[in-house]
Amino acid sequence: MFPDVFAGDDVTLICKGRGEPIKWFINGDPQSHQGSSMLLTVVTSKNNGIYECERGGSKSDPYTLIVEELEPHAQLSPFIGGAVMSKGGGRNLVLYVDDDAYGWKCFVLRGESGFVIKPDVLNKTTAVIYAELKEAKRATFWCENGTRRSNAVTLKMTELKVMLDPPAAPALLGESVTLSCRVWGGKAETAMFYKDNKPITDRTEDTYIITNATQADTGQYRCHATYRYTHISADAARQEGDSDAQELKVIGKHYNNGLTSTLHLYTTTTR
Repeated sequence: MFPDVFAGDDVTLICKGRGEPIKWFINGDPQSHQGSSMLLTVVTSKNNGIYECERGGSKSDPYTLIVEELEPHAQLSPFIGGAVMSKGGGRNLVLYVDDDAYGWKCFVLRGESGFVIKPDVLNKTTAVIYAELKEAKRATFWCENGTRRSNAVTLKMTELKVMLDPPAAPALLGESVTLSCRVWGGKAETAMFYKDNKPITDRTEDTYIITNATQADTGQYRCHATYRYTHISADAARQEGDSDAQELKVIGKHYNNGLTSTLHLYTTTTR
C-alpha cells in the first residue's frame, strides 16, 4: 500500500478524518505535534517505530515505519543553487541516468498534494524538469522509471532578502558541506554564520564549509549579511539582514534513493 522508505527520505504522515483535537503517538507515547500532517525530514533508522494519530477521540490504525537502505538508481540535482529560493522563483533540476532517460517520469509533492511532471529529455542519459514551489513553503521532487527511482530534492521558500542556502541533498557523514549566504538580487559583502543561534565563525566570507561532517554538525543554521545593491547605484546604502534558519542533518553515507513518501493514517468515524 505504501512505498518502501529509505534513509534520507522525507516522509509525510497525514491524519485523515474529522474532528479536533489532533493527537500523534510514536510507539504509544504522545507527541507535542498537533497538526493534521507530520513531516519527518531526512529519516534514518532512528525514526523507526509505530505511528498513530487521533482525531476527535477516534484513533487511526497503527503504521509501522521501517527505514531501509538503498542506493539511488539515478541522480536528481539543481543545475545551479541549493535548497532555498525566493518566493515566486523556480530552477531547473537535472536528472542523470545510467541507461536511457526516456521512460522516466517525475513527481512533486507540495504540502499534501502531489503532481506528475514530464521531464524534457536532453540526451540519452540526461533530462530536466523546471521546479516551482507555487505558493507552498516547501516542495519535494523526484523521478521514477518502473521500480527504479532517483534521489529526492526538497526545495524551500523564503520571503527574506537574505537566505542561507544549504545543499539540496542530505549531508553525508565524513564529507564536506558548503553553506552559502546569498542575497536576493545582489551579493553579500560580509556574512556571519550561526548554528543553533550561536556564532560559529569569526570569518566574514559568504560561504561556510564543513570539511568533515559529523553528527555534531546537525542543527539549525542561519546567517546575517551586510550588502548593497551596487548594480542599481554605485553609492547605494549598505543594508543588513538575517536569513531564515535551515535544518542540516548529517546521516551515514549509505543513505538512500531519497524518495519522498506520503503515508496516510485514517481515523475511524464514530457514529
